[in-house]
Amino acid sequence: MDQLEDILKILPLHQLGLINGKLLGDGNLTIEKNKSPRLRFQHRYADKDWCYYCFDSLKDFIPLAPPKYKKDRDPRVIAGFSESVYVQSKTSPVFYLFERKVVLRSD
Repeated sequence: MDQLEDILKILPLHQLGLINGKLLGDGNLTIEKNKSPRLRFQHRYADKDWCYYCFDSLKDFIPLAPPKYKKDRDPRVIAGFSESVYVQSKTSPVFYLFERKVVLRSD
């Protein structure tokens, strides 16, 4: 069966679009040896509303931890620190489908 069809059984098209946007921008799919793949995305604090919108749009379809605040020392900026909000998922069958697609494309 086609992987896209399998993914669309789990995710509606809008949510798939959000995840694809995250993977092309501020997010990543962590694929570590002997671990299950997970989704993570992060936005600067000024964009926290967008981060919360994405969390709210995805939480009913993939298991996500609520957004968390993060403050990092950053001497490159005038304030000396940067602030962000990030979301990390737990494992989900849909990420195995994404992982298979990524692995196939990298061969």
